[in-house]
Amino acid sequence: MKIITVNNYEDFSSDFPVSQDILPPLTEKDFNLSADLEKAGIISKSNSQYNTPALFVKQKEKWHLVLDFRKLNEITLTQDFVIPTLDDILHEISGSNYFSALDMKSAFNQIPLHFADRHKTAFSTPDGDKYEFNRLCFGLKNSPKAFQSIAQEVLGDLLHNGALVYIADIILFTKTIDEHFELLGKVFERFERIHLKFNPSKCQFLTKSCKFLGFVVTPESILIDKDKSVSINEFPVPTDQKHIKSFLGCCNFYRRYIKNFAKRALPLTNLLRKDTPFEWTSETPEAFDDIKKAILNPPVLALPDPDA
Repeated sequence: MKIITVNNYEDFSSDFPVSQDILPPLTEKDFNLSADLEKAGIISKSNSQYNTPALFVKQKEKWHLVLDFRKLNEITLTQDFVIPTLDDILHEISGSNYFSALDMKSAFNQIPLHFADRHKTAFSTPDGDKYEFNRLCFGLKNSPKAFQSIAQEVLGDLLHNGALVYIADIILFTKTIDEHFELLGKVFERFERIHLKFNPSKCQFLTKSCKFLGFVVTPESILIDKDKSVSINEFPVPTDQKHIKSFLGCCNFYRRYIKNFAKRALPLTNLLRKDTPFEWTSETPEAFDDIKKAILNPPVLALPDPDA
């Protein structure tokens, strides 16, 4: 799908309309949210032949519209754009003393979709109304790459010169306070120029201990965000392969803190084998608890010395 603001786009291998039945009936709250999204200009009424299943999910006391774009993604050509790895980002910020973490406000929904492609995002509600997205949305396979490319283009020469971005999260890093104030001013000016907004309540400014992508970054080290480690420690005992995948996915993100992670997780990964019955044997709870304890009490990892 073409993005108006920059020369990024999302193409389809077929123009044959993808249409699926709607998900279980929505409630009054769902219709209210649809009206709110329409009022905000994020969605509008549609007569498209496309139809994607829609669901409203409550997260942290707030309702979110979630769409199952799997069928649409199957005919979407993958955008050729590389998102940096977390290792790349964490390595580059070493040697810095001051940090700011900037969070984009409803990041994807700030980017207009090309008019010719909006009908492909259509979804229906049980009362017969059909809507389509006017703006980029979660679930489309190229949304992260599209936003990453936009953010990198906006940062321009600041990228790798005190600023890095991972999709909708930006981290600024400098050695001195004066450098940091100057950098903040440049970043704000560039994003304001194209009307992209930050979420002040989720931003961190001029700090020596900065939460970023599930980690806490300081001038000397990288720590696991305590909120994340506590959340993993409270993960309930898995009852099927889906829950095992979810647990291992969370833990794999922090595997650098767990010595011999693959070996220690083997009793759990064995449960993911095809045609293997899900049996919670004596080894599996030991591995489950062992990994949770390792994440709850991780070692401190030092940032690499840029001058070494």
